[in-house]
Amino acid sequence: MSTEEVRAALAAHPFCQGLPEAALDTLAGHARLQVLAEGLTLFEAGERSHASWLIREGRVGIALHELEVVETVEAGELLGWSWLIGQWQWHADARALTEVHAIRLDGDALAERCRAEPSLGFELARRALRAATGRLERSRLQAHDVFRVRGA
Repeated sequence: MSTEEVRAALAAHPFCQGLPEAALDTLAGHARLQVLAEGLTLFEAGERSHASWLIREGRVGIALHELEVVETVEAGELLGWSWLIGQWQWHADARALTEVHAIRLDGDALAERCRAEPSLGFELARRALRAATGRLERSRLQAHDVFRVRGA
């Protein structure tokens, strides 16, 4: 896979849309395309956080404390941002529920680049916060549906 192929995949992903060209070039230099088999564990709670995945196709399940899947991450979404906010440990488990096509971002290398280029770090953090906000909103709606008193 060439850097141009990775860059094109990044540019097409919703997380990266509208990024400056220089930022796309930087990401492409620290990313690779992956195909993850159904059932593959991407990470487990307590392990060192070292990467993010931009999901292109498929679904990844998020589980807490060895429970069943409590959330899914799907095409167009970001999986994993702990390294970006300075938390170098996963707080959940992630497993491919289907075959997953993703762009893996090297968190170690990108953390260094973000320290050297604060504008890049700000932009990635802003986008990760947008992703986290979307997840929080979905969780609130799910909790509302689960705990709503019917007929009241």
